[in-house]
Order: sequence, then structure tokens, then C-alpha cells
Amino acid sequence: MPVNISNLTLSVPAPRSAENPVAVLVSGAEALAKYPQFVAALPGGSVRLSAPTKAATTESVKRTRCEWRENDYWSLDSAPDHWSKQEMMLTKINSEERVVIAQAHVKNSDRPLLKVFWDAGTVTMGYRLKYNDKDPQNVDLLTGVELNQTFEVVVHLSSTGALTVRPSLNGKGKASVELQLDSSWTKQKLVFHGGIYNQVAYDDHTSPDDGTVCVISRLTLAHE
Repeated sequence: MPVNISNLTLSVPAPRSAENPVAVLVSGAEALAKYPQFVAALPGGSVRLSAPTKAATTESVKRTRCEWRENDYWSLDSAPDHWSKQEMMLTKINSEERVVIAQAHVKNSDRPLLKVFWDAGTVTMGYRLKYNDKDPQNVDLLTGVELNQTFEVVVHLSSTGALTVRPSLNGKGKASVELQLDSSWTKQKLVFHGGIYNQVAYDDHTSPDDGTVCVISRLTLAHE
């Protein structure tokens, strides 16, 4: 089944204008139409996302991203189960070999519930059991995920605050232990993100060739 990002929101590392260097935030359909150097539909239905390290960024950080995100926020108690399933391949990685590939963000906060990283071939997760905890807890989930290998990351959140993250390679992987979130998360407004978010800031010496590219071959989001 083709990956459909048309109705999602895309953060694309292109400036809003010549006068405004902040990265654009557009619909997936507009990203495909206007920014094919960053977002491209491939034969067979996959989608390629590209994030050069030295490009337009959001206002708060000097780290580039080419990410999809859901349009609407939701709370844990709005449905019994919340799923983000993304099958992908990294075909190029930035000089730090570290990129965020999935997130569960919270509205009006820079302390997300969850970030999933690809870190030099290891898939790791950083999570906060309590809303607005200063520092996340981190755990390694899966090793040996190389460039040009297809792998999947499944994130599941339940209405009761159970969190599970399962990355897999060739159908084999290690699920995180089921984590129980604090009740402070219950009414917070959340949203899933995915794609690539470089974990390296650029400077005057950054190579124009530095950056990350991924191909998403399957994407399923559900709240039911």
C-alpha cells in the first residue's frame, strides 16, 4: 500500500522566504508538490525524506528535520489505543550518526513524552514517565540496524498510560518493557511525529553534503 502523507503536516528544511529563514510547515501534499528535493514519492509507493544538516531549521534549534506529524492533538483517554507504525530505511546519515526517527510530542512543551533514536546502528528510546520531567530516561532497544536495511518502529500508548516501543529488523526485535506513565500524562495533548530529525547542529564548517536521508515504506497511525 502506498505511503500516504498528503493529509499529514510536514516540517521541511526549506526557508519560509528570502527574509524568513525558519523552516516551512506545510501539508504533505504541498511538500510533495513544492519541495521534491526534500520530500519525494518513489515508484512503488514509498516516500523519501531528506534533511541536509545545514539548511532551514525551526525557531528554537539549529538542527534540521524532515518530519511528518499528525494534524490533530489527542489525549491518552480519547481512545483505548494509540498506534504509530513506521517501516523505514536510512540510506544516508549525518556526521554524528544520530537521528530521531519517531516521537510522541506534547503541546506547548519542549519536553516530549517519547523520542526514538537511530544512534550509530542502535535504536534507542528516551521517555518521561511524568509530564514535564526535566530529563528523560533512556534505554537501548535494538542493535545492528545498518544503513540501507529496512526496519520497523511500532509505538503503542494505551488509555491507561501503558507505553511500549518495539523496533524490529527482519521481523525480529526486542520490545521495551511495558512502561506505566504517571497520571499527569492523562489529559495532556499529544501528537505522533516520524521521519528524520538530525541530532547535530550546523556551523560555518559544516559540509554541504552532510545530512540524513530515509525512505518510509509503510506508515500506519491509529487511535481506536
